[in-house]
Amino acid sequence: PPSDMEGSIDRARFEAFLFGQKNEMWDPDRLRLNQASLDKPMSHYWVNTSHNTYLTGDQLKSESSVQMYMAAMQRGCKCLELDCWDGENDNSGVPVPVVYHGHTLTS
Repeated sequence: PPSDMEGSIDRARFEAFLFGQKNEMWDPDRLRLNQASLDKPMSHYWVNTSHNTYLTGDQLKSESSVQMYMAAMQRGCKCLELDCWDGENDNSGVPVPVVYHGHTLTS
């Protein structure tokens, strides 16, 4: 039977994935690229990135889900957007960062 944790990942495994050898930012095969060939405009190169990754639908009123981050990373995304806002102040009076999609009706 499926468990409540099905499809989830704990912090230790997430960190292992992020810092693991198979998730290197630099592809060793690409290091052999002739640097002189990089003379094209930036739009001619592929950068696997994500915007509003956590949203399950449109950016104005859809739901947010951690599962969306997992799906993006499984597809090879190397750059994820986090919307960080000032949260409540800690004991020192310093705001604690909070991650959420602000100024919209998203969850």
